Amino acid sequence: MTAAMTPGDGTAITPRDRQSMWRTAGAEIVALIIYVLAVELLLRITDIKPKGGAAIVVSLVLAGIPALIWMAFFYAQDRTEPEPLRNVVLVAGAAGLLAVAVGQPMITKAFGVNEWITRSTWTQIIGSILVIGFVQEFCKYFAIRSTVYESDAINQRVDGVVYGAAAGVGYATALNVSTVLAVGGFLDLRAGVIRIVATALTHGALGALVGYAVGRNRLEKRPAWALPLVLAAAAIVNGLSYWLRQRVSARSISLTGQSGAQPARGLALQCVIAVALLAAVLYLVRRADRQVIPVEERAKGNGGPLLAAVGLTAIALLLGLAQRNAVLGETKTANALGAKVSYPATWRLSKSATEIQARNDGAGGYQTTLTLRSIKVDAELTDVQAIAEASNQLAVERGADRTAFKVFDLSTNRKLRGHASATARYGFAAERGTFLQESLPVVITGDDTYVRVGDTVQVMTLETPVSNRPAVTPRYRRFVSSIRFTKS
Repeated sequence: MTAAMTPGDGTAITPRDRQSMWRTAGAEIVALIIYVLAVELLLRITDIKPKGGAAIVVSLVLAGIPALIWMAFFYAQDRTEPEPLRNVVLVAGAAGLLAVAVGQPMITKAFGVNEWITRSTWTQIIGSILVIGFVQEFCKYFAIRSTVYESDAINQRVDGVVYGAAAGVGYATALNVSTVLAVGGFLDLRAGVIRIVATALTHGALGALVGYAVGRNRLEKRPAWALPLVLAAAAIVNGLSYWLRQRVSARSISLTGQSGAQPARGLALQCVIAVALLAAVLYLVRRADRQVIPVEERAKGNGGPLLAAVGLTAIALLLGLAQRNAVLGETKTANALGAKVSYPATWRLSKSATEIQARNDGAGGYQTTLTLRSIKVDAELTDVQAIAEASNQLAVERGADRTAFKVFDLSTNRKLRGHASATARYGFAAERGTFLQESLPVVITGDDTYVRVGDTVQVMTLETPVSNRPAVTPRYRRFVSSIRFTKS
């Protein structure tokens, strides 16, 4: 315990109870709810359904309004208890940049969470905490640490809360803008606005919790584990809140059309979580502020907590990577077309009379597919002739509905499971699915493996955007090597 010292004697910093900041936090939550209701009323009156470029512009405006609401309330309270607005904007901007440059690319690309995290309830909960939670909360922490931490900006414990909330709102805004651009604008504006506000509430409140730990670490001599402990708590709440919102909403919120989901339930849940977090932070700050801060303690913030936070985050991500690899290594078996083949358990399977196909949402919004086709051929044809006929048939079909389709090579004289086999590669250009991407076609690559089995040629195919090819090629090889023919 730090002994209390006489305020104003130059040997201690007397904590200042910034009531207006807490009133601002409460008013912001109310204002965001009013914002959602106002958009809902406007949509009911006008029935606005923007498309194309208009959807992009309207959605970006809607995504920026929660940040403006937060800044407006902050500025109003800041007039009486000054906290440099430029510092707040600096922290928010740093968090936004970290979200775009580090956080979200790590989550969506390096860990590829969309491919495996919905495998099961426990996979979603644990993966959301270890990967999404720790990455996002560490980025908020580092946004403060790399900007105002070493300056004189934090001279009260509550200042850390202010900058933490700024980091949270900055991260949320970048996340919302990225979502808008990824889907080409919200066609369902109601669902889009609810998602925007829910994201802002969650990240702003979690940022305040992280900021509380940063403020205390900057001003006091704290154990090295204290800040990582709060960071872990924020990561846990982050992951659990995402999972709970999905459960409460019944189905995912549609961003591109009506989904039948009830996203308002998810928003109500996020409001409850935000209020609970801010109440917890208020309690923690007020309890800590019962003690004044010796001036000599203020300069004792050191690198120990930073290293501990980095270490804890690294451990969490390694555990998340192990979970990812374990989930992606799981397979299911499909029996059809005279063959048995294994495919990734996280992929969706469809069947028809002539093919089975496993699909996965791939890079750039395109599905990556693993397909097994059965093509009838004349039993009197030689193996080479039968494979050539099947290849020509597929080339004609593909060339009819694909832009710039081209077969690169066909390699014959191979064997697979004792049957004559051949491989081929091809490519084509596909138009992107969003307004901003329409002028930039993406290159899709394809791999075929042909196998002659009696009066059929079995064709195993991988199609994926070229940028996603290195990640999925090993799965295609396992797909091919898993095949077992049930008839000859």
